[in-house]
Amino acid sequence: MVLLIAAGFGPSLAGQSNRNSPATALVIAHGIVLLAWTLLYLTQAAFVATGRTAVHRRLGALGFALATAVIVLGYFAVVGFARRHYDLGGDIIRAISRTGSPLRDPTAMLFPLSELLIFGSLVAAALWYRHRPEIHKRLMLLALLSLATEPILHLVGHLTIYWPVLRGSGGRIAALLTILLLTVSAIYDRVVNGRVHAVSLWTPIVAFVWQNVLVFVVLPSALWREIAGRLIR
Repeated sequence: MVLLIAAGFGPSLAGQSNRNSPATALVIAHGIVLLAWTLLYLTQAAFVATGRTAVHRRLGALGFALATAVIVLGYFAVVGFARRHYDLGGDIIRAISRTGSPLRDPTAMLFPLSELLIFGSLVAAALWYRHRPEIHKRLMLLALLSLATEPILHLVGHLTIYWPVLRGSGGRIAALLTILLLTVSAIYDRVVNGRVHAVSLWTPIVAFVWQNVLVFVVLPSALWREIAGRLIR
């Protein structure tokens, strides 16, 4: 995830020529808390791996605060994108639009908002099961991996500069790769433990079903169109 974040967001930060606009304070704060969450995950995993579980538990409160900040700032960042009809870095528009034109339909924000919902649900479940390590650690890993869609979209959008054929395919690529990343836990269980843990098995299955419900049921509905319109007012 650290490498994916660097590959996805690094180009637009290092080279400003392809950006639509400089980053706002909200977007900067959003990026900082996401990076902080990822680094905290690595730190927490290292503490457990080295037997420093007491420190790991004490940092749990920070994890809850950061997860809350990820959701709140993420929500406002998504709504801000929908209101202006384009992302500041320019990568997402190139990834999801073949023409590169501004995204006028606010219903598309359903997907990043859904990612925040999945992330929050997995973190909440992980905190609930914090005294059952086999469940807790898998839920925390899957919560982190559920955030992969955005850096993947940014990476695809950057690559369209060199391979225009990728324009408009970012949504499909990101959805597929995110689901595949969510199977990492199941693959690890099967190879190392000889059997797949229920959390590792059912989380990617539910995520896949949920994606299809969003695409075929929620997205085209009149109710969601009305809600989306209200959110950006």
